[in-house]
Amino acid sequence: MEWLENYKEGVYRPNIYFDKENGICTVKGESFMENAAQFYKELSNWIEQSCTENILQTLRFEMEYFNSSSAKGFRVMMQKIHQIQIDGYGLKVLWCFPEEDDNDMEMEGEDLIEDTAVEMELLQMA
Repeated sequence: MEWLENYKEGVYRPNIYFDKENGICTVKGESFMENAAQFYKELSNWIEQSCTENILQTLRFEMEYFNSSSAKGFRVMMQKIHQIQIDGYGLKVLWCFPEEDDNDMEMEGEDLIEDTAVEMELLQMA
């Protein structure tokens, strides 16, 4: 929990909202920071800790844009999330994309599923 409590949103970093009462974490916005690998490693660690402590049930992504460095971080993070799911923690993952998007974010979600075998639901937002 401490990592998220100390997290500072920034221009190049996604916003992270955690609804502790309902166990839902939303990662939203854009990601094109220089230290993406470190950021997503820390987020992965927080996700794993939160699942083992039984406080996280749903992880929701609402990304608008991310660069290639962030894409690599996402893939590593999704591999870890897949392992969390295999370990039986029941983490539900949602990949949300806007309907006006020209399928870029939808395709990114499909690629993540294919590349990492993570169980993730693709949802089009109205």
